[in-house]
Amino acid sequence: MGKLVVLVYSTYLFFSIILFSAKGSTIIAQLLGMLSFGLFFADRLMFNKRFVFPMPVKIFGSFVIYILFWSLIQNNLGIENSMARFFTTFQIFLLFFLGVNLNIEKSNLKYTLNSFHLGIIYVLYDIYKSGEYVNSLIGGSRVSGLLENPNILGGFLAMGMYIAFLQFFIYKKVLVKWFYVFLSLFYTIPVFLISGSKAAIMLAVVSILSFVFLFYKKLALFKKAIFIPLFLFSFLTIFSLVRETSGVKRIILMANFLDKKSGKSTDHSTKVRAGFMTEGIRLWSERPLFGWGIKQFREINTVQKNYYPHNNYIVLLSNLGIIGFILYYSIHFVVIYKLYFIRMRLSKKEKEILLWLIFMIFPLFLQDFTKGTYWEKPYWIYMSIIIGVTFSYSSQRFKSLK
Repeated sequence: MGKLVVLVYSTYLFFSIILFSAKGSTIIAQLLGMLSFGLFFADRLMFNKRFVFPMPVKIFGSFVIYILFWSLIQNNLGIENSMARFFTTFQIFLLFFLGVNLNIEKSNLKYTLNSFHLGIIYVLYDIYKSGEYVNSLIGGSRVSGLLENPNILGGFLAMGMYIAFLQFFIYKKVLVKWFYVFLSLFYTIPVFLISGSKAAIMLAVVSILSFVFLFYKKLALFKKAIFIPLFLFSFLTIFSLVRETSGVKRIILMANFLDKKSGKSTDHSTKVRAGFMTEGIRLWSERPLFGWGIKQFREINTVQKNYYPHNNYIVLLSNLGIIGFILYYSIHFVVIYKLYFIRMRLSKKEKEILLWLIFMIFPLFLQDFTKGTYWEKPYWIYMSIIIGVTFSYSSQRFKSLK
């Protein structure tokens, strides 16, 4: 029955990606998610298997209770749809808990990771088949395919890159390892050429540089001397090819905004989001402990009504106060703390894997500057992979895959 749980959960991951924003069709992914959790729960009870509750899961559970606290208050005040965010985060918590418990077993991990890749590849195939890929290259337009918008496409691709690099460090066979490196580089192309997402491009660059750093450390001295000029030549060549893409241009415009003395043209969305950050800090300063309530930034900000700030830090501080902020980000720091101390007693190869897991977490802090994430399923599917592998090492149940 355990294999059936993994199969259903992996199928859920696939459909949750390709049906991410398909109106009316997301019920398929939701039903698969509920079925996988039900089977998982039955499997644990019937075969007397224990549930795993590592500290990050417990903290996330506390965060969900805090969301419930605010939802009940707002519902009592007559605010419409007050319970919707609670039900969303509670559902994410269940799937996150399930993912952590499954990914902690090495035999399950390859199925969950590869189903994530299959979902992304199907989305890219659909974009190519529909002609959007070619039209984007010719016209310079941004593409989203089956997903809600180009930023979400870029986010999935960047996550896929980090997961593929993780598989390079996990697997033993050389051909398998390098297959996942090429898969990661394959994701890089649409990140630059068709998504146009500033955050995704920055995450892609950081993932490649992080991988190169770890790979470089393993080389002999004479190979390092050859590798450095070869890498610099490749990097500069690729940059020269993509510097005219929409995403890179938007990053340059964002940099111009930060350098206000330059007098150069700037990115409009960066201006708007900077205004939201200033407004969010003002709102938080007025109610620093508990915030204004779920989704209240949309209603009370003075910059643009019915618009959220595209910044998870501002969302949490202004809506849920410092309590919600600390609860949420303590999940991330507990994992980093755990990874750091587990590394002390592991082999050199295992240390590489755990160091890469740390590298997988830090881009989330960057991504949180670009959108609200605490209610996003892909974000927590990704986190369940990191936490599952982390605590599998802690319990000595993980070995490198073949």
